[in-house]
Amino acid sequence: MAAGVASGGTQLGGYPYFTQSDPRDQDQGPERVLLFQLDSDSAGVTVGDAGVMGFFVPVEDLARGDLRRVGMSWDCC
Repeated sequence: MAAGVASGGTQLGGYPYFTQSDPRDQDQGPERVLLFQLDSDSAGVTVGDAGVMGFFVPVEDLARGDLRRVGMSWDCC
């Protein structure tokens, strides 16, 4: 990750945060970008065991506004 670039937290787009590893590293399909991320926080939102859930979409699909191939990744501590 580039210095000074924040990640983590609930967000739309941006740089994803993973508690373990980036599942896209094992993906042989099209390049996917973060659409939405739901992260556990101090306000009481909990995703599993202090985890994070990310929704990813192929770049070319997002450019067309096509969300039929959105995939979800969830991991926790």
